[in-house]
Formats: sequence, C-alpha cells, structure tokens
Amino acid sequence: MVNPLRGTNGCNGCPYDIHPSNGWENLECRNRQGAAVIEGTVRRRLKRLMDEGFIKIVALVDPRPMGYKSEALIGIQAEPQMIDEVAEAIAELNEVSWLVVTTGGYDIFAWVAVASSEELGSFLSRKIGPIAGVSRSEAFMNLAIKKTIRDISAF
Repeated sequence: MVNPLRGTNGCNGCPYDIHPSNGWENLECRNRQGAAVIEGTVRRRLKRLMDEGFIKIVALVDPRPMGYKSEALIGIQAEPQMIDEVAEAIAELNEVSWLVVTTGGYDIFAWVAVASSEELGSFLSRKIGPIAGVSRSEAFMNLAIKKTIRDISAF
C-alpha cells in the first residue's frame, strides 16, 4: 500500500515526508537525506493530497476553555429498528461532538462535553432518555485525558 504522505520530489526522486516543524504555518519538508525540499513542492504535494481526499484540514475546538469541564463517552442501546433514527436525533444535540453507530453491547457511542457532572445527569435524563427508541444509556465520565489530537503540537 502506498503511503499518501510520501512521494518523490521532482529533482532527484528521493522520497520525502511532509510534516509541520513549528506548526502548519511553517510547513517544512525534508527528504531522507535531510535536505530541505522547496516550499512550492510541499504546497503542490499538500494540495494534491487534499484534492484526492487523503488530508482534510479542520479546526479542532477544545471545550474546556469555554467552560465545558466535564466530558463523557455515552453508550446507548436502541430498539433495533430505530438505531438510525436515534443516532440522528442524538447527533443533533449541541453537547454531542462525535457520534458513531457500532456493534457490540451498545448500538451508539456519543462523546459529549458539558459544564459539570450535574449537567451530565440532566443531559442524560432530559435529552437522551426521552428520545423515542432509546432503551438504555450509560455514561463513562472522563477522569483524565491522556492523549488528544486537539493539540497540534502532539504530532
């Protein structure tokens, strides 16, 4: 399988890797021998990867500075014939930032951010519970975040 983030530069055919050195605004590329590849080559390569759908540039929001101090993963069991409808209803809720339909013990997992554990309880009872087709939910409250992709410096 070809790694879409690798290619060959136009001058000498050496493989190179695209990576942010000091953030994406200072995009740098070096080939395997450590020689810098010119910015135009990097920008063309990045544009091609974006055009082909390998890379999407998005803004990731950290909810904590906005007052959402409690985050939780919620497992939801739904009536089998209503899984898609339940998932669509939950996806519309402002507190939900990520939602997947899965196999296993839960039909749906949702990642939510709320101001407090009390607000999480209210969210579960007032927003998730009343949705037609929800048969059970269980919240897994964050105790500590050990890895996140919100911080671009983690790459």
